[in-house]
Amino acid sequence: MTKEKKQQQVEKFTQLINDAEAAISINYAGLTVSQQQELREELRKTGAQFSVIKNTLFKIATKNSDNEGLNELVNGPTALIATKEDVVSPAKILIDFLKENEDSIQINNGYYFGNIVDSEYIKDISKIPTREVLLAKISGQLVAQISNFMNLSKNSISKFQMLMEALTEKKEEAPAEEAPAEEAPAEEAPAEEAPAEEAPAEEDIKES
Repeated sequence: MTKEKKQQQVEKFTQLINDAEAAISINYAGLTVSQQQELREELRKTGAQFSVIKNTLFKIATKNSDNEGLNELVNGPTALIATKEDVVSPAKILIDFLKENEDSIQINNGYYFGNIVDSEYIKDISKIPTREVLLAKISGQLVAQISNFMNLSKNSISKFQMLMEALTEKKEEAPAEEAPAEEAPAEEAPAEEAPAEEAPAEEDIKES
């Protein structure tokens, strides 16, 4: 391998380590090429990546990465299963594959939630329901709750409508109240008569 190819491999492994949320190290020495391809294809469906590791180059990559502790995953002929998101499905696929190819593959260890874990831990992880299963269960529960809510809402609306209809009928049956009689306008008080002018005294007439 040329120096340039080695540098490319180191960069590839460094990126793989930095992106991985979880990783599983396996000894692949007993796997045929067709078995490797089969496992690689199944893992790819979950978004996981199957990579045959060059141990020396991988250890260099761990030093260049954000997690040097992953160099503990390298042990003998090593292939690495790394995933960015779904940390359960790759473990399930690997354990199912191991049941059918027990003599061809061996789990070394793994990296989960920031820690190096053993093969038993990975087997336990494989027993956890996948995200799709959990989402399906949650969706089913939500649909059931929404359906119940809608049924309750329908009943409540029906009862409310019946109540409003009953109140409307009762209001129509009640006699209308008589309108209050208009008050008669108050009579105007008679205007006061102007005082009559006094007649001139007789004495005054005679004098003139």
